[in-house]
Amino acid sequence: MMRTPSFWYRREASLIAWLLLPLALLIAGAGWLRNRLVSPHKAQRPVICIGNITTGGTGKTPLVATLVNAAIERGWTPVILTRGYGGSLKGPVLITPELSPKLSPKLTPAQTGDEALMLSRIAPVVVAANRAEGAALIENEGLGDLIIMDDGMQNPGLHKNTVIACFNGRLGIGNGMLQPAGPLRESLAGIARAEAVIITGRDETGLANRIAQRYPQTRIIHAERALNPHDVAAVGTGNVIAIAGIGDPEGFFTMIENAGFEHVEKIAFADHEMISDDRLDRIRQQAQSAGATIITTEKDAARLDGRIADIMTIRLDTTLPADFSGSVIPPLHPPLSRAQD
Repeated sequence: MMRTPSFWYRREASLIAWLLLPLALLIAGAGWLRNRLVSPHKAQRPVICIGNITTGGTGKTPLVATLVNAAIERGWTPVILTRGYGGSLKGPVLITPELSPKLSPKLTPAQTGDEALMLSRIAPVVVAANRAEGAALIENEGLGDLIIMDDGMQNPGLHKNTVIACFNGRLGIGNGMLQPAGPLRESLAGIARAEAVIITGRDETGLANRIAQRYPQTRIIHAERALNPHDVAAVGTGNVIAIAGIGDPEGFFTMIENAGFEHVEKIAFADHEMISDDRLDRIRQQAQSAGATIITTEKDAARLDGRIADIMTIRLDTTLPADFSGSVIPPLHPPLSRAQD
């Protein structure tokens, strides 16, 4: 896994960013052509896509969990559709064994990716590199009546009824350049396809004003993210070693540093990186020498898969305006399995 290049999030584009610009434009051109050539599959169930325009660390996965729970409260039976980033599995495959052993073999994080495994605790998850094939599996097996996509905003293979674009308030859009010159998966014009934009955390770059000026029809939502207080209390106040391999580990570390622990050591991995047993053993030895507790995120815990007996998990809670979920997920009337656009 590649770590996020530091030059992506400098306000001014660096020399290396400008040197990479021709490649970025070539990749963007290929994406434009792909969008023109692919005819999107329209699922028999409405599709809500939680995506982003910048890469990683935007809070998509916690938002997916929030909307899944809101959908269940409103009478839906949601199914999560994901690529399974970081996993080897192409799919489509269901990874919720208790619902259908026939369709759900025992899978590991190396196969499914960490996000899919974590989300499977709250709802059925279908992993599919080809999103249209994933939607077809959901339909053919009669799984649920609503599809919530974790990522896939730039994937043209599946029609989306609703698109929500997520941003990290601390990072914004970085240098504003397309990958690999910058963090953008597509130009900011992609916001025009979104019904809403969610900015998580304090908007430190003025992104909300920029979006409001250029896309006044798009609703802008501010979300807050915080450490789960019960998880923090369970750890205590002593020394901790915080490990994280997520899109924005510094955001997690900052919250840990402000949580009242006596001393904090930070160890960052690349997003979705699989931590080896040897590396984990060295971290355990470091913790034992320092009299420290090892703590990590829920997503990292899913990736550690059975190796976390002595590691404390601290969840990240996302708080949205009270009316937001209801505006995205209406009451189940009529049943969604018969509803279309």
